[in-house]
Amino acid sequence: MKSRQQKLLDGLDLSTLVGAEIGPLHNPLIKRADGHIVYIDHKSAEELRTSYASDPHVDTQNIQVDAIWGAHTLREAIDVYCKQSDHAVQNLDYVVASHVIEHVPDLVTWLQEIRSVLSSTGQVRLAVPDKRYTFDYLRRTTQIEDVLVAYIHRARMPNTHCVLDFCLNFVTVDIAAAWAGALDASQLKKYHTFEGAVGAARDAMMTGKYVDVHCWVFTPQSFAKLFVELARGDLIDFSCEEFFDSEYLSNEFIVNLRVNDDKAAVLASWERMAESIKIAEQKAAEAAAERRLQEEHAQQRAAQEAAQATADEMAAAAAAQRAVEAAMHASHPRVTGIRSALKAIAHAIKG
Repeated sequence: MKSRQQKLLDGLDLSTLVGAEIGPLHNPLIKRADGHIVYIDHKSAEELRTSYASDPHVDTQNIQVDAIWGAHTLREAIDVYCKQSDHAVQNLDYVVASHVIEHVPDLVTWLQEIRSVLSSTGQVRLAVPDKRYTFDYLRRTTQIEDVLVAYIHRARMPNTHCVLDFCLNFVTVDIAAAWAGALDASQLKKYHTFEGAVGAARDAMMTGKYVDVHCWVFTPQSFAKLFVELARGDLIDFSCEEFFDSEYLSNEFIVNLRVNDDKAAVLASWERMAESIKIAEQKAAEAAAERRLQEEHAQQRAAQEAAQATADEMAAAAAAQRAVEAAMHASHPRVTGIRSALKAIAHAIKG
């Protein structure tokens, strides 16, 4: 089984290629020593350090940003990077983004801007959170109309609906319980109050403050279905090269894309992904049903064995009682005689 690193980076010669990692924060997958890498984020390193100053899980001193992709296009961000550094970058060979795609305000434009800076053989490697095992558990999966609204508006910030949906439905999830199917949605604890969620959305709308939320919500199946629809609408120039389903006790799946201008091939690739997931989920459902059946049979056998054990214990107790009585009869013959006499008297009285 491949490691997470292998799934995301296999086939990329980091030492010779020029790539970018989007949103690495303090823990990039690709280090400077690995090759020519450009770190991209929606804020400067200084701004990110301020934003995460109180987060104990983020080593703010290790945050690095080479290019800021926010108000400007990715092409413009790369051009600024080139002017400010000693590197000349015409096109990138690959882009890696781990748990980033769900944050971008305009999914279609985000993909199109990535395509604009990639070579004709460029690749995109994505690690995507699976809502079934994350704090997005209660949220509905993203639909094509959600993505199209953001695309039509050319959103550069999460819209009010995204902020509300995220804040109202953010819950604490036990991954092991989620995988075991043991979560009770009604008992999940919400992180934000109703008033807090509404306040955050209103503040973002009124002040123009960028609220970093999950704009999009996916499962492997919903992701594939969405990209099939985007391909049918001729909105993406990427084929699905490889897909790794969510592994047991993990909260993400991995999708590797490649630049492809053949529209029919692009659509066919996403349809294959969707079909493979459908088959995998059917097999998983069948396996789960078989496990449940085996568990029921095991419980039935355990109940039968327990009942038989009880019956055996009762039979043993009865046999022991009979043995005691026999021993008493053998050691006290007068008892037997008295009992016989009493039976005879009783019989005579009845007669």
